[in-house]
Amino acid sequence: MSDVTTPITEQASPKRVKKIRKELAVLEREHRVVKLRTQGRTYESIAKELGYADASGAREAWLRAVERAPVDDINQYRQIHLGRLETLVTMLWPKVEAGDLQAFPHLLATLKEEATLLGLYAPKESKVEVTTYDGDLLRERARQIIQIVREHSSTESRVGSELSEA
Repeated sequence: MSDVTTPITEQASPKRVKKIRKELAVLEREHRVVKLRTQGRTYESIAKELGYADASGAREAWLRAVERAPVDDINQYRQIHLGRLETLVTMLWPKVEAGDLQAFPHLLATLKEEATLLGLYAPKESKVEVTTYDGDLLRERARQIIQIVREHSSTESRVGSELSEA
């Protein structure tokens, strides 16, 4: 049994140490993604700053971090995001009331995002139909079809052979 106070690098193989360091680097990078995203940065700008190939890499890192994050951290981000949306509504509402039609679609998009964040929409209903087949039944049906085809093909070969030349 190993000593509990021995550092992990002394207990683990060089391969394991390398893997742990890589995992820590990934976690650190994801933490930076969360920090930048919380500051309002786009996935594209995060990708450029942190060296992801494109915005989808930064977004995937964000999603992984969100999965691992404690609920309190996610709720904190939601509150930050909700505050931003409320600020947008506060800015857009007077413009819409004043008749600025260009502000209207932006207000609707903001309200939709806010409603989604707050879970105000009813869940979407989806139906799934599962069909299972019994292999024995399928094999029997296939045998029946083959038998019918054989009978039919032998009938076709006899057609015209019994006709007279009148």
